[in-house]
Amino acid sequence: MAVKISEDAKRKFEVAQERFSRLVSLDSDPVLVLLKGHLLIEEQLGLIIQSHLANPGAIKDARLSFSQKLHLAKAVIGMSADFVALIAEVNRVRNKLAHQAEPGDVIQLCARFIQQCMSHSQMKKYLAHEPSQIEWAL
Repeated sequence: MAVKISEDAKRKFEVAQERFSRLVSLDSDPVLVLLKGHLLIEEQLGLIIQSHLANPGAIKDARLSFSQKLHLAKAVIGMSADFVALIAEVNRVRNKLAHQAEPGDVIQLCARFIQQCMSHSQMKKYLAHEPSQIEWAL
């Protein structure tokens, strides 16, 4: 199912991309990239949901989790299951980093995520070169 994206939504996405580039550089620590990327993705999921509600203020205090926002956004704009799985992987890795004192090899976690993104057809079009970090993926 193809979703028609308004010019306003495209403009907001471009602003969000510029903001991400400003906040996260290729020289950043992979953990910082992941944490900031997770935060920015969560903001975008919230904006997707709010933009499709008649009364977005009604859920302001709902305290929706990342996962709940992801599934609501999927329902609203029809994201593919494999794209949702990629975003869910960001959340899984972020939770592992945030809730485990010794999460294991962070580079290995990031490399696994990069491989998943590289195999996703929608993500390939965003690749300008072989990534050495996870910035492009987030």
